[in-house]
Amino acid sequence: MTAPLSRADLETEKNRILDTLGRFAGPFASSSALGARSSRAKAALAELVDARKVRRFGPAGRPSYRLASRCSEDELVDVVEEQLRTLHQGGAPVLIPLSRLASALRKLPVPVREYKLPALKRLAQRKEVIIFQAGRQSFLVFTASLRDYLSPKGGAASQTPPPATVTPAVRDEGLPQRIQQAYTEVMAARHAPDVPISELYARVGGSLEAFHEVLRAACYEQRAVPTVGEPAFASDTARRQALVIDEEKFLNIKFLP
Repeated sequence: MTAPLSRADLETEKNRILDTLGRFAGPFASSSALGARSSRAKAALAELVDARKVRRFGPAGRPSYRLASRCSEDELVDVVEEQLRTLHQGGAPVLIPLSRLASALRKLPVPVREYKLPALKRLAQRKEVIIFQAGRQSFLVFTASLRDYLSPKGGAASQTPPPATVTPAVRDEGLPQRIQQAYTEVMAARHAPDVPISELYARVGGSLEAFHEVLRAACYEQRAVPTVGEPAFASDTARRQALVIDEEKFLNIKFLP
């Protein structure tokens, strides 16, 4: 006959579980990771959940646990943020469809996945990602990869040194301000930060070469991000007026706040 569990044994086991959970490296721990295999450990874990010292997530068959004191909305959003950051693998910029986020979060408990949009919004506010729409699909790109890509030390800009913009004889000192003003107007009209370069040029006018030099300088200085766009659907004018960086054509541009 199994001896009844003593209160002292249960309290000892509960303290052990709390200590283990507090030092656990991952965001959520399984019962096996907490060493809750014996009847005493399982009873102690159940009491901790009932006392709201530990929060249980997931289905009954495969629950996971986290200290209740670390389950505020902000902290759970942080968990989702960290998981979304795993999509950034470094190297050249990659356009990640927002539809892929569900698969990136599949290892998290279902209630925690519901913080996807707040986490994405926070990453965008921190300028860790840029979110934009192309056609009917939305994408994100990590700004760290864009900085690496456009940095003079590597990436698309590495083989082409920053140009001397426009020669003093033809320099238009007010051009950068006019471009910025035109960008603000086009962005407001389109309700999107990713602006077609041809539409921007149509408002600015003047020398296309000088216009391009200002855009390139903004990209090299990481004040703007060029994007390829959709060449297959672009007009001949848009393709002619595309910005060229290291022999690659970009149809759109986004100025960073």
